[in-house]
Amino acid sequence: MGRKNYESCRDQLAKMTAELQARKAELGAIEGKIDDLHEALESAPEPPAPAAETTPEQPIAAVEAVAEEAAVEAELEEAVASAPAEEAGAERSAEGVEEAAGEAEVAPGPEETLPAAVEAAPAARLAAIAAEAEASEAKETPPAAATAEAQPESESETTVSHCPQKLARIHGIGRVYEDKLYRAGIGTFWQVATAPNEKLAEIFDLKDFQAVDLDAIKTDARRLAEETGTVGHVWSGQEPDDFESLPGIGKTYEARLYDAGVCTFEKLAAMSEEELAAIVKAPKWNQPDYAAWIAYAQEQASRAKARRYGRK
Repeated sequence: MGRKNYESCRDQLAKMTAELQARKAELGAIEGKIDDLHEALESAPEPPAPAAETTPEQPIAAVEAVAEEAAVEAELEEAVASAPAEEAGAERSAEGVEEAAGEAEVAPGPEETLPAAVEAAPAARLAAIAAEAEASEAKETPPAAATAEAQPESESETTVSHCPQKLARIHGIGRVYEDKLYRAGIGTFWQVATAPNEKLAEIFDLKDFQAVDLDAIKTDARRLAEETGTVGHVWSGQEPDDFESLPGIGKTYEARLYDAGVCTFEKLAAMSEEELAAIVKAPKWNQPDYAAWIAYAQEQASRAKARRYGRK
């Protein structure tokens, strides 16, 4: 092979390698979009139920309800109207007692008593409402210590997690980059968010022509760490089990299990249906078969245990 042919082959190889890397980056972006669509579909709210048919009795019931409400309002108005008169009588009785004690005071006339009573009634009602609001606020507002505990943990604190998170949920991270991060020992959103750009570029094996926004990737990773309450979490490197074989699990539900620390068949097999439902939070119209998950996990855990004993 001549010198010219050698250089030509080398240039073609470099060009094809560059094209391959570009296609891998595009594939990773497409897979990320597919995962986003899966997550949106699985988290979609329940479709609205069809409108109920109107029966002939419903208009009559509505008229009766309006009439009953009008009667109640009339009773309330009558009670409000009688309140000033009763209050005026109470004031006159009190003044009679004071006069008997020797205090010469002139009882207010009807034209003075009525406005005072009318003004006093709303004021008393407002005071009662304010007291109820303060009591309700005191019950609902947590103490300062409880509020502090509910805040995300400090960035300086580190928590070791045995389950990796689904890094493909980060915008700009597809399956290819996710696998590279796992192989490099990075398995949490927080680790991606705090990794130096140089390290990420090395892990992804980025070329000069690849326009990958590492800062945007790290920003979205931090957002996911905050939303999932995993700020400061780092992966121990323990290999998880692949839950994709579970019937009807999908990427979103699998990620929620991983976030909750459930990433092995052994741990999944020991859980109850209620515990799984609390973690997965599936809509009522799209409930997974949790019993089938548990049964499958128990079977897989038993096989893994048998293989371990067989090697011994």
